[in-house]
Amino acid sequence: MFRNSLITDIPWTLVFISTVWAIWKTRNRFVFEGKSENPMVTLSNIKAMARDWAGVMSTKKRSLKNVNEDTRWKEPPPGWMKLNTDGSLLRDNMGGWSFGFSMNLGACTITEAELLALRMGLTLAWERRIEKLEVELDSQVVINLIKNTDLETHALGAIIEDCRRLLRNPWTCVLKHTLRNGNKCADALAKLGYDQSERTRIWDIPPESLVDLLVDDFG
Repeated sequence: MFRNSLITDIPWTLVFISTVWAIWKTRNRFVFEGKSENPMVTLSNIKAMARDWAGVMSTKKRSLKNVNEDTRWKEPPPGWMKLNTDGSLLRDNMGGWSFGFSMNLGACTITEAELLALRMGLTLAWERRIEKLEVELDSQVVINLIKNTDLETHALGAIIEDCRRLLRNPWTCVLKHTLRNGNKCADALAKLGYDQSERTRIWDIPPESLVDLLVDDFG
């Protein structure tokens, strides 16, 4: 009965995983923060998480069909900057480094982490007065959330709205999807965040571990 009332168009294994994760997070919030959650909110979170996971799996399947494509990082047009996120880095059309950042987000879903990275990247780019910006993500799920989601029913609605608000700023900003091979440097920055003590670290020069990847991107 629970299965049928929750989601019928998503594999049950993904619903089960999302349910366990949501209950664990709700339990921790109650134990460590003293905050209780309305069961209907938890149910909404489970639905959103299961659909996000299904979207991730679908995107991966599509990516595997395109492994023979040229997926090297592609420079933006002259006068534009390009922001790549999981971790994030901003480069010009010559591949020149503007900034990067890595984040230690603790326990959160893949989609939540990608949205938080996107919000931070857009915020930093806006603060640095970038006028023309291409934003590339390897998550079609996140792009769909930004473009199509009903915020009233999504657990990550507040973060999605922050991203939409930043995209509406008076600049030229384009959101695009790239395959993971075209986003290697951003993925490497995201992995650096796992071991750092601070929540967010800004990289004004590239970390040593990224140098070879940067050269390969523009080689």
